[in-house]
Amino acid sequence: MKFSKAIVAAVLLLTTSVQACIRVHVVQNNHPLFGDGMRVQIWDNDDFYEVQGQGKRGASGDTHWGFQFGAGHYVELWRNGKEGFVALQNGWRADFHLINTDFDKNCVIDSDNGCRVYETIFESCLNDNFGNCGGYTCGLCGGNDCPR
Repeated sequence: MKFSKAIVAAVLLLTTSVQACIRVHVVQNNHPLFGDGMRVQIWDNDDFYEVQGQGKRGASGDTHWGFQFGAGHYVELWRNGKEGFVALQNGWRADFHLINTDFDKNCVIDSDNGCRVYETIFESCLNDNFGNCGGYTCGLCGGNDCPR
């Protein structure tokens, strides 16, 4: 009897557990005059949850950016949004995998000898690499054309 209960429990667990593909689209803007910012959009399978943004001064590739989303997802990113992880309230955690990335720079202060100061824009798409992530794409908006 105990053996059949274990089998039933295992079957129920397998049939009710759904792998979710958690994806983020990240735009980080480093502006020498106005400060730095990161904007993150998050999806879990087909569900789009939220857009959040933060501002910091003096951000670099080593700066960690943490976002607590309303659906219970915690996202932490670094290396200009190209690395990070996602964690859920139940303790589950997965490292993100970089799917696509782009980089743009714009002249902020020009001189007779060329550009003296640049603004940089890093754009990335990442996912948690679960089995069903292959069914989703993440298009880049092209750095300068991205909402910030």
